[in-house]
Amino acid sequence: MPGINLTRAEAIERASLLKVHSYEIDLDLTSGEETFISNTVIKFTGLMPGASTFIDAVGKSVISATLNGTPMEVFDYDGQSIHIPAIAAENVLVLSIEEIYS
Repeated sequence: MPGINLTRAEAIERASLLKVHSYEIDLDLTSGEETFISNTVIKFTGLMPGASTFIDAVGKSVISATLNGTPMEVFDYDGQSIHIPAIAAENVLVLSIEEIYS
């Protein structure tokens, strides 16, 4: 999975797999001095249904992640990216992440 600095090749590959329609981001800045909670809803079309991809999600931990209403396993979260398996033609990705202030 890509790291914090997305390469041009990775960006081109991901762009060939999906078209993002919207991001809805809600930040809870009341959780502490070092971290905050980010709740994000991303709606996108999968240009190659069944393909897998990733989303940049730099943070401390993943609280929850669902794709099209189904919980996703994020055991391999590396603090930088979340693997998204088997995208559908139309997708809604919902993430709740504990972020670190920077």
